[in-house]
Amino acid sequence: MNKILLTLLLFLSGCSMPISHSPFSPGGLLPSQEILGSNSSAAGFEMLPWLGGVAILGGLALLVISGGRKGWYPLLIGIGLILLNWIVLTYAHALFIPVVVATGSLTLAVGYKVVTAILNKEH
Repeated sequence: MNKILLTLLLFLSGCSMPISHSPFSPGGLLPSQEILGSNSSAAGFEMLPWLGGVAILGGLALLVISGGRKGWYPLLIGIGLILLNWIVLTYAHALFIPVVVATGSLTLAVGYKVVTAILNKEH
């Protein structure tokens, strides 16, 4: 039982351990970390790999318990959360500005529609 628990904890911690030196990159930092830095707004997404790992483990447990009938949704959601984290960290510079512009445009359009509806109702 202790070996299984230790294996599960190591699996979960492998997704988000701080990297000091990595054989894949010379400075120990991944390219997305070099671009974003340590004090970036994407630091709030460090919970996504943990949630993804827990969802994957839950999905795998459900697949084993149910004989392959249930557990696909949590498994796919966990993989999706990990991919979402990678996409946000890799393409944050290209994602945030269009999202802010689109949100602002949508807010202005809805606000204009509401104001014109109120003004037309009064007349």
